[in-house]
Amino acid sequence: MQPVHIRLQLLDPAVQATRLYENYMSYPGTSQLYLEAALGEFNSGYNFVLHVGHGYRNTMSVGDGILTNADADNLVNA
Repeated sequence: MQPVHIRLQLLDPAVQATRLYENYMSYPGTSQLYLEAALGEFNSGYNFVLHVGHGYRNTMSVGDGILTNADADNLVNA
């Protein structure tokens, strides 16, 4: 199943979804994933983030960088 189909089938149409991809040019309607973009989106007030990618207990790979526990602790999306 392609990512666009998953989004359309599983999310209520009223749910706002922002999609960030490393290979964003292959998926119309998406933006480029890089660390600052991810942090900006996380801080914009989303209640749920789905990350499909690499990581570990205290890191998450996001495009050109690595998001750490310290980055998560500094989020201000309250």
